[in-house]
Amino acid sequence: VILDRYFHASVAYQGYGRNNDLPLLEKLTKIATNNLVPDLVIYLDIDPEVGISRKVKQKEINRLDKESLIFHKKVQKGYLELAEKYDFKVIDATASIQQIHNEIISILEGLKVI
Repeated sequence: VILDRYFHASVAYQGYGRNNDLPLLEKLTKIATNNLVPDLVIYLDIDPEVGISRKVKQKEINRLDKESLIFHKKVQKGYLELAEKYDFKVIDATASIQQIHNEIISILEGLKVI
């Protein structure tokens, strides 16, 4: 199964971004997922200012995109801490589409899933 988000997004946005109780979120996540964790998480990391400016250019602004820059920086910090905790593969999302694609393929080939 390939997902574009899992519980990490809730923890990053609700826990880190909105300053909600991280231990409680983790406990609820374990219950809701029956302790199911992904075999692989690939996180595309980008400075929030760059990411938001991309969204503006694409005219795809949603309610979360309208949050403050401070909020987005807290969410990014959360994702990076989760990346350490859960051993995400972190990719620099400022690279070209082709470079990002190649890096993802390389990760998958290393795991022998493709």
